[in-house]
Amino acid sequence: MQSKDFSLTSFRTLNNSKFKKGVLDLLYFLPNEDVYSIAQTASIKRVIPENIQEAIDIILIYTPDLDRFFSYRRITSKILTQYLNVNNVILKGYTTNQHLISSIQELWASKFCDREKEEPDIKNSTSKENNLGTTIKLYIKSDEFAHSFAGWFFERLNNINNESAGCERLDASMFCSNGSSNIYILYNSQLIEEYRSESDKECEQLFSNVVSKYKVTFLPNLDNGTQAVKSLYGPIRVLSCGTIFKGKECIGVFEEEFGLVQNPDDKNWKIFFTKINLKTAVQPPVTPSLPPCPVFDIECV
Repeated sequence: MQSKDFSLTSFRTLNNSKFKKGVLDLLYFLPNEDVYSIAQTASIKRVIPENIQEAIDIILIYTPDLDRFFSYRRITSKILTQYLNVNNVILKGYTTNQHLISSIQELWASKFCDREKEEPDIKNSTSKENNLGTTIKLYIKSDEFAHSFAGWFFERLNNINNESAGCERLDASMFCSNGSSNIYILYNSQLIEEYRSESDKECEQLFSNVVSKYKVTFLPNLDNGTQAVKSLYGPIRVLSCGTIFKGKECIGVFEEEFGLVQNPDDKNWKIFFTKINLKTAVQPPVTPSLPPCPVFDIECV
């Protein structure tokens, strides 16, 4: 049986960096209020942590590299100097911020990293070979990512009305615990119903109720109606549109946007937010599509 979670290898962040242990060590050294502030900066205030561990997880997920990490305003030269002193690294006289950062990286390398097993730099490459000569994929194309996710999601959404035993249905675990969902139902371009939910269980219940109530099936346009949108910070956005069926009759179209984040524990992708328009009309609908957008690499672990 397939996992209920959407698991594709992630783009590179501090969460899967060889310096993760060092970053954690420095974050534990910071005052809690600084960690909370950095977390909100990292996620552009899209995710509000409820405790210190969530704040740390947000920083790891939303920070792409060490350059970005050391650019946060709360990580000052004074803090870096104090951190080095606590770790018995004493720098005498004036030193630049870059020198402090270099000293900290050297400290982390000796304290946490196994240099013999250190991963090679894989920037600007799309694959590498392991010792057996087998190619290991390091990137996934954004269109492949979007198509895989949309197929995975709508299969489970459509299975809500499938009474067959063993089929995978929409589940609360597919959403973040603080995720949100908005469903808008329109008839001849007029909004007639609107629903909103704000937790993983409520999101699952909302979709289940609507799909069960209207007995509809979704057919996403994976050829030219599904794509991922690049974002430097914050969730990866996936857009998908397609047609809505009731039985064998096509009764309308849908447009849905997802914001996806990766769970730092199991590396699975979760739905942080989603918004969907369900449009029905008297006239037979035309299959919707999206204009072309740039395809980009999502870096893998």
